[in-house]
Amino acid sequence: MSFRFLHSALMFGVWLVSALGGVYAADIEANKMEILNTNEGRVTVLKEGVTIIDRDTKITALRANFFEAKNLAILYDSIKIQNPQALIQSDTANYYLTERKTILKGNVWVYQESLEIFAPELIVEYQKDRAYAEKGFVILAKPHSVKITGRTGEYFFAQEEGTIDSLPYLVISKSDTLTVTCQKLSFKNKANLAIAQTGVKVETNRAVLTCDTLIYHWAKDSACATGNP
Repeated sequence: MSFRFLHSALMFGVWLVSALGGVYAADIEANKMEILNTNEGRVTVLKEGVTIIDRDTKITALRANFFEAKNLAILYDSIKIQNPQALIQSDTANYYLTERKTILKGNVWVYQESLEIFAPELIVEYQKDRAYAEKGFVILAKPHSVKITGRTGEYFFAQEEGTIDSLPYLVISKSDTLTVTCQKLSFKNKANLAIAQTGVKVETNRAVLTCDTLIYHWAKDSACATGNP
């Protein structure tokens, strides 16, 4: 069901707008608001500080355009998204209210207590508690000096687990730095575990190992390699 404006009101110098989809209303607040009729339908221009509250998710930006026909808010400048799972920042964001999905672009940063993600673009689906990247990303697992990079992959916030299915690269920075390349890499941050599959190559300063599958526990600095060693 499409969203529609229920009401807008000026209270204490702040514009409050409610948008309805199904039985749930998301609130949009801004210090200045202007409604324009365009070829794309009615557009609400929000300025000088914008806040969207959608269930347990809070999104803030300096300005935004809300396209009523598309149920879409395009937010600009100093984007910050907060929910129980993570803090996310970016330069711009497209927030689809019906799907509860955000496309973040430019200097995307995801922060959790023991993990950070950096990407030029990231798609977050709140109903699935999932993020995925299609244009490259970097994952830093703290405090174990673990760095994971890749071209495409997905991450689930609550489980702190993910899979990289294009150009995965794992680096463990310790006294003897370990690097892993493979075709597919899965990781479980809470378990401090990485699983590399297919065409696995492990390199340290002292040795090189190839295998089909590698299970590496970075907190214990231990590994199990199987197949075609």
